[in-house]
Amino acid sequence: MKKEKLVDLIESISPSETADDWDNCGYQINSKRRDVLRILTALEITGSVIDEAETKGCDFIVTHHPLIFGSISKIDCNSITGNYIERLLKADISVYSCHTSFDKAPLGNNHDLGARLGFAEMRVEENGDGFLMSAELPEAYDVPAMKRKTAEALEMSENMVRVAGNKERMIKKVFWCTGSGGSFLKEAIKAGADLYITGDLKYHDAVYAAESGIVVFDAGHYGSEKIFARNMKALLENAVSEAEEKCQIYASEIDIDPFLW
Repeated sequence: MKKEKLVDLIESISPSETADDWDNCGYQINSKRRDVLRILTALEITGSVIDEAETKGCDFIVTHHPLIFGSISKIDCNSITGNYIERLLKADISVYSCHTSFDKAPLGNNHDLGARLGFAEMRVEENGDGFLMSAELPEAYDVPAMKRKTAEALEMSENMVRVAGNKERMIKKVFWCTGSGGSFLKEAIKAGADLYITGDLKYHDAVYAAESGIVVFDAGHYGSEKIFARNMKALLENAVSEAEEKCQIYASEIDIDPFLW
């Protein structure tokens, strides 16, 4: 498949024009290769992800987190990012990122988490900048049951889901934002949330949630966004098939969670 066609398909799933102004969606590295045979989808670029791409013979990587933020004044191959850039260029591998654009996408990270949780009807909250979603459960869950459900949906152990707030509260109205969603906590509370699911919650946000009487689940930044790789793989496979193109697509199998214990 021609690289230009692949980019068109990616943009149809996750339009870069919807990304936040501070973000850097789109090409991170555009190699000389014009045809794409094998694609790897991954949360972000790491040394082990590059190893995986090379092992699988991939010439294109689609990530959630951009490899490059802001301007670059120099490429230092002795730095972590510089080393990644050097390796990718030598291997003739392009990198394309769908960050906040995919968080907001109709079938992106936040929709995928809701679907994994079994929510039949989901809505995008008006005051959540396209990131905050909510759903009403058909029946109330207690906190332990909802914690188990969340851990299962994200394919992680229950002890990796941190809980703050009123442990006695019954949960019927759920709000969520994958990744780092602390900035939308107050909006969720104002809208009547019983539970807010996110990652990277700060101490003072957890205290505020507890004082407000709601429950917060912090599944971690990686934990709440690792679903990107398989979701993007499925969306791309469908787009490639509908376009009557051919390309092998792999979802990264590398666990890049930096928190080991």
